[in-house]
Amino acid sequence: MSKRVEFAYLRHAWKWAADGAIILWVVYNHHLTEEAAAFFAKNSRSVDVWALPGKHLGEYDQIIVAAIKGTQPEPGALYNAILREKAEPHPLVVQTQPVYRVPPPPDPNRKFVFAPDMLDEAAGLKLIEEQGAWKTGGFQALLEVPPPQTEIEPVVAPRPGHLALVLAAGVADGAVIETTEYGRVALRGKTRHVEQIARVEIEADPNDPERQVKKTTLRLKPSTTLSLLSGDGTTVEMEGDEALLGFITSNKRALAGYLNAKFKPMYHFDFAGIGGWLDRIRLKGKHAMYTAQKHVVSAVVRGFQSRNSILLIGSMGTGKTLMGGSAAVSIASGLVKALANDMRPDQVVLIVAPPHLLDKWKRELVSIAPKAVIERLDRHEKR
Repeated sequence: MSKRVEFAYLRHAWKWAADGAIILWVVYNHHLTEEAAAFFAKNSRSVDVWALPGKHLGEYDQIIVAAIKGTQPEPGALYNAILREKAEPHPLVVQTQPVYRVPPPPDPNRKFVFAPDMLDEAAGLKLIEEQGAWKTGGFQALLEVPPPQTEIEPVVAPRPGHLALVLAAGVADGAVIETTEYGRVALRGKTRHVEQIARVEIEADPNDPERQVKKTTLRLKPSTTLSLLSGDGTTVEMEGDEALLGFITSNKRALAGYLNAKFKPMYHFDFAGIGGWLDRIRLKGKHAMYTAQKHVVSAVVRGFQSRNSILLIGSMGTGKTLMGGSAAVSIASGLVKALANDMRPDQVVLIVAPPHLLDKWKRELVSIAPKAVIERLDRHEKR
């Protein structure tokens, strides 16, 4: 019954009603299922079930469910009341006094304007003259002077290989650089997702061997458009990976200079005060960490002093377990002085991993962690 079109339409239309609105659902009595009753109870202030006289087609009892949109403190009691009224609905007769009143609109100044998707000059001018479109927030936002750009403080500064991501994300919007081909320009990047066919499979229909079913798998591929605005008002648009990479290659020095001025990184490759401890770590008792791995751990530790979340992404074999474990141990053991007061003695750093990797995590943590941390790990595992 949950797939019936009546219930599907009810749920779809519900979001268009304002709080306090009256919703009238006209259905057969048996369409008011337990699932429908639960939906009304969860999303209504009150619900009444009215019975239409007679039977439709001489067989079906018809009802009108009248609900006031909103919430009330005891949805369970309302649910039971709905089912009771389903069994014995109120007869739909003329009432001496109005039972329901349509609530006033939340904002009497708001109006619906029906217009085509594409406006020509005449239609646009008419809307402005009749509706005062220049007063709307969207129109005024176009005329506002943009606020000065703020400095972005990443954990580490973007590297030259990150230029494409920076432009695609729009982080460099408004940057003014000197290009080799177009002179001095302002930048704007915009990314949209384009559907591409990834795979097409033709299979036999399990219910009809003589019939074939075509399955098409689509994937969304991001496509970036880079817009350049020159001083004389000329605009140039570049779309696609090839055009974007070509622009980056030709203007790498200017873009790198902008990034260096724009981004003020937290981590300055100084090992964040834990360099001595990182030097002493021996994976499997004999392998020292690579310098790059030490910097990653130090950057993560420094980042957590200002951020609540950090993503550490690396290819297979780069030592993500070692680096993540080292960062976790340094925080849990109090080695990071700036974070020492953020953890109580009875608190731990929680590592969530797939079951087949638990032994690997524990082996590497044993080779990283001080003895006191391992003892604490054992105690919590036994719990």
